[in-house]
Amino acid sequence: MDRSSSSLMQPDKKRSSRSSSSSLNAIPPPLRKQPMRSCRLRATELNAGQVKSGVIPTSGCPDESIESKIISLPKEIMFNILVLLPADVLYSVMRYLCFQWCKIIHEPVFLNAHLLRSSAAGLFIQYRSAPHNAYYVDTGTRDVTVTRLNFQISCNVWATCDGLVLISDRYVRKIPHLADERNRFDRKILYITNPITKLQVSLPPFKWCLLGSYFILARARSTGEYKVVGTYQENGVWYCGIITVGKDLTWRTVDTQDICVDKRRPLIHRPFSTRGYVYWANMGRSNLFTLDVETEVFLEFPVPESSRQGRLIWYKEVGNFLGCMFWCSYSYVFEVLVLADPKTGEWKNLYKFDLNGKRKMISLSLIKKTSPKNLELKPVAWVNNGEVVVFTTYDRASTSYIAYNVETGETYSFDMCEQNRVTPFWCPHVNSLVSFHLPQ
Repeated sequence: MDRSSSSLMQPDKKRSSRSSSSSLNAIPPPLRKQPMRSCRLRATELNAGQVKSGVIPTSGCPDESIESKIISLPKEIMFNILVLLPADVLYSVMRYLCFQWCKIIHEPVFLNAHLLRSSAAGLFIQYRSAPHNAYYVDTGTRDVTVTRLNFQISCNVWATCDGLVLISDRYVRKIPHLADERNRFDRKILYITNPITKLQVSLPPFKWCLLGSYFILARARSTGEYKVVGTYQENGVWYCGIITVGKDLTWRTVDTQDICVDKRRPLIHRPFSTRGYVYWANMGRSNLFTLDVETEVFLEFPVPESSRQGRLIWYKEVGNFLGCMFWCSYSYVFEVLVLADPKTGEWKNLYKFDLNGKRKMISLSLIKKTSPKNLELKPVAWVNNGEVVVFTTYDRASTSYIAYNVETGETYSFDMCEQNRVTPFWCPHVNSLVSFHLPQ
């Protein structure tokens, strides 16, 4: 593996003991079973620079005279400890143990710090076949962990950003304000939800034709505002609508007057976002179409020269950058570039790796057969801060995956054991406590 731009990426056990004051030659008295009685443990309040003790009742201790002293730590130290814990542990356990811990966990400064430490994202998968299950896959190590995500409604997932998930109601609803009868049925009632905190907010109705629309969630770089971008078509011309979450009461149209109709053609494709930019990639075009979410201005820049040589090409976020991976059909040699600066359109080489030596292991993992010459890998996402790429096959029914760590060369596989008939939705995802009301 060659990397030419490395600077771009960046449960509880109890122990018991018994002491005796008798001499070594003395015969110990027979043991008596003592009834279990309640006792009290000393708890502490978290105050910066101070130690204060309180007493809370517990049960299950054989002697009321035994007290366990827990020394409190300054708030700054507890902040640095709590920020290391997973989001589900913070929300489901730690915030209930101490009032001061709960206050720390809900502070916007803590939420942002925790998000930065959790940026090594895992993989989000939603299967489009009923019952449309969604999962979070932590691929950080060989011991892959899979967590099923539960939503309050039956939904389609459109995008994720900072642990927030953009979803739409799966059930058909009638929209009376649309004059055209053909467009009066709408499945895209949009919501933003956090699977960890279960908080959910609905967005104002999308007021344009929804046929062929795609939606994406992104965060503005400096303001921290979350915005939803949606594409729509009128009279054969593609446009883009945008709304600021928690602020706007209606959708606005992004100004495209200076962009000719032909250059808007990429808006027909599913977008993706990273670092406050939304990208539309069309494999047959020489330029990429980009929206700066903060300024709400469209940008256009050329694709890498290497992608114009008849090879397969795949655009996706690699860590915090737009990545472009290309390879020859049925080849296991891959090259990866990243867009260093969306405003200048500068591309830089990042990775080059060869999986030919792993063909047999890959084929056994994905299709349970010895290595066929025509097994083609399909990349689905970059996870773990852009260090791990996840592959599957082009068989829509396949639920097997391999993950390759480009930094260490380690390869491991996992199987979701799902029945699937259509292509799933994949994207990087991170569990977080972020609220859609940030910033405050």
